[in-house]
Amino acid sequence: MCRVEFIDNLIHSLYPNLCPGCHSIMPNKNMVICTNCELNLPVTNYYQMKDNPVAKLFWGKIIIENAASYLMFNKKGTVQSMMHQMKYFGNKEIGIYLGRKFGKDLFNSEFIEGVEGVIPLPLHPRRLAMRGYNQSEYIAMGLKESLNIPLWNHAVERVVNNISQTKVSTSDRHDNVKDIFGLKKNHELTGKHVLIVDDTITTGATLLSLGSLLQKELNCKISFATIASVV
Repeated sequence: MCRVEFIDNLIHSLYPNLCPGCHSIMPNKNMVICTNCELNLPVTNYYQMKDNPVAKLFWGKIIIENAASYLMFNKKGTVQSMMHQMKYFGNKEIGIYLGRKFGKDLFNSEFIEGVEGVIPLPLHPRRLAMRGYNQSEYIAMGLKESLNIPLWNHAVERVVNNISQTKVSTSDRHDNVKDIFGLKKNHELTGKHVLIVDDTITTGATLLSLGSLLQKELNCKISFATIASVV
């Protein structure tokens, strides 16, 4: 065993790599989640159903091409733990990993037909500075890799630093995200079919806000994709 390998093994033994889903020790420091969590991911397969529960959230509100989530969110479950690790504890690799897996399922499916690029839901600059990264952008990076389509992460911006949706009642969520997004110059999105990406969907209000802007101002075709869904 070489010196570098010995030091790596020593560090791993002193500071073991814990699974973000179940918090068990993972034998390989390069693993993103443990084998058990990977084999038991609560995959929804919503992308195979045109009228799935996520798509129904937008009925009567906006014309969309498709909408789906990869995993079912269960409170205090594996998916919630992974989302929290990704969103609040700097584990960006989870976003890339799950985005890549979701993209592999979507590849060659009717869901992704005609999509020309991926747009991660942007954070307000102040919130981005506090967190240091946008978790939706890392999910979009994984999707881009599997789907081999452009990542348009500088096309739109969040112009209002609204209160987090988790702190607002369900009935007030649409008002809380009204007019919070804007278009950047030289975006080249006019008439494009865009896949807007976020980490978790509850009511769909934030996705709806951005999708409506792109549809109204640029005549875009809209599809939505999230990693987790509570519906």
